[in-house]
Amino acid sequence: ICPGEKSTLGGRTGLIIDHVGYFVPDLDQALAEMATKGVKLGRPVFTSPLGYRIVYLDSAAVLGNKIHLTEKPR
Repeated sequence: ICPGEKSTLGGRTGLIIDHVGYFVPDLDQALAEMATKGVKLGRPVFTSPLGYRIVYLDSAAVLGNKIHLTEKPR
């Protein structure tokens, strides 16, 4: 997913991937499974204006990558 705010790219151009997002069927279950493997959250779970529950993982726990998980509204 490209960043919405391009000024943070420091002049880099081309295909820039800021982070990777995954849809999961059950966010609470996914987080529970990841917690058993030592993955921590980068910030608390939040709900988007469209009702999607989203959480960013602590990048230190996933080899420096920026990853977020999203659960669709039920």
